[in-house]
Amino acid sequence: MHRIIMGLTGLGLSVLALVAFQTGLYGTQTTHAAPDKVLILDTSVNGGAGSAEAATAINLGFTVDVVNAATWGAMTAADFGAYRALILGDPNCGYPGTASYVAAAEANANIWGPAVNGNVVIIGTDPVYHGSAAQGLPVTEKGIAFATAEAGKTGAYITLSCYYDGTASGTPVPLLNGFGSFTVGPTGACFDDAHIVAAHPALSGLTDANLSNWNCSVHEVIQTYPSQFQVLAIARNVGSGYTAPDGTVGTPYIVARGKD
Repeated sequence: MHRIIMGLTGLGLSVLALVAFQTGLYGTQTTHAAPDKVLILDTSVNGGAGSAEAATAINLGFTVDVVNAATWGAMTAADFGAYRALILGDPNCGYPGTASYVAAAEANANIWGPAVNGNVVIIGTDPVYHGSAAQGLPVTEKGIAFATAEAGKTGAYITLSCYYDGTASGTPVPLLNGFGSFTVGPTGACFDDAHIVAAHPALSGLTDANLSNWNCSVHEVIQTYPSQFQVLAIARNVGSGYTAPDGTVGTPYIVARGKD
């Protein structure tokens, strides 16, 4: 059992797990020293303080601040830099063709982006919508654990959900401008053949089976990205622009910066 105290803080809704989650859906708790905390934009997740992303962070021992668009938009680089990680999650497959769920973060990407000096993982799909224990949930758990892994730094866990599903090839992603230039494109169908191409903590212990056959495993492929980002998983045989170390060909849809 667990007990959560909720109250207003200077940055919005603060959620503090006083008693650890028992081993179960979210795994075994790992405790970090207070006052480590993460920040979530409320429109980017499904359920706010009760979202899968918030639950995962709490289970890792973090306090969670869930803030609305106005609060996020008023924050400074120093405000963002006070967090162990920033989370822009999956609002249960945000309506395809619009990034309005993260409009507040898109508007000040050049403020919060440079404040992120730790681990970053960017995921071109909607793991919460497919949040079974064998599929989307482990992607959320591993990704947030990676983003929060560096003490004294600010990481980021970002999903592109379904925002760019069906958009034109080469579509810019202004949400990510604080990290550099990114473009995305469509898979051309409800695509299910995902392939892990790197051994990396952001996907530690996961296999292609965890990432594939979600009945739409990939919603947007990441066509261009800054050189400091490493490709972790591809949409296999979607395009031919990327050849993995194992010889498979496709287009990236999960990339990361930093390594625990």
